[in-house]
Amino acid sequence: MIELGDPLPDLGVDVFDDTGSPSDGGAVSLTITRDGVTLASGGPGASGGTLLTITHPGTGLYSSAYTPLVTGQIVATWTVTGANAGVQTTVYTIEVPPVGIVGLDEVKRHLRIYRNDDDDTLTSLILEASDLCESPEGSGICWRRTVVTDEAHSATGGALYLSKFPVASLTSVTVSGVAQTVADFDVSPGGMMTTESGLFSSRSYDVKVSYVAGGGPVPAAIRGGMLEMVRYLYGTHRGGSNLPRQEEPDYNTVSGFLIPNRVKMAWRSHSSVGF
Repeated sequence: MIELGDPLPDLGVDVFDDTGSPSDGGAVSLTITRDGVTLASGGPGASGGTLLTITHPGTGLYSSAYTPLVTGQIVATWTVTGANAGVQTTVYTIEVPPVGIVGLDEVKRHLRIYRNDDDDTLTSLILEASDLCESPEGSGICWRRTVVTDEAHSATGGALYLSKFPVASLTSVTVSGVAQTVADFDVSPGGMMTTESGLFSSRSYDVKVSYVAGGGPVPAAIRGGMLEMVRYLYGTHRGGSNLPRQEEPDYNTVSGFLIPNRVKMAWRSHSSVGF
């Protein structure tokens, strides 16, 4: 996985002759595509997208540089024609960097950590705590702006329930492969999607929904619970004498659950399912 905004790593090709020795190609070109659309190209006959420069640092060695501006699967295809002809294809997956409900600086101030040694660990724990907060065992609500693509449902009644809510906007709806008019559907604050067209009422339909969820203001109680959840996970991670003392009522957890009581109380008033 490569984060959006980072260059494609090792974007190059090595060319060999029939004996396995490094050898130059007759002509070398590079095309970068996504879903069949050309994003960038370079070399002889380059056509479409951003123009790429291909460097030739040594015998049989060719390289280039490209930073994707879109997410999804990016396909880089090197084509050698003439001498030592051949094709090499590499697939890269581009994703948006994950973000937490609270930031690293906010967590470090809360924990009174002034060094940078554990930044990577704290960042990982922030993401873990954010997932817990948004899970059914946490608040059950999506606080971070999240883009959901083609979420699959089998609708058999008058409504279906989207997995993440509140829903900021519907992007697209298809029913049994047929695109629908988004304006014909309503979504409640709890993620219940309905329509007056009767599509969901007579028989089972395969429905795919794309939408944007979350992204609104985060209440103080949710942020406070997040900070305490990271504190608890950080103490557990460090181990030994740095573990939260289990006799402290604030950090007791019900058997089988990871979320401490202190955090449950902070999230209770904003929970969709209760505790």
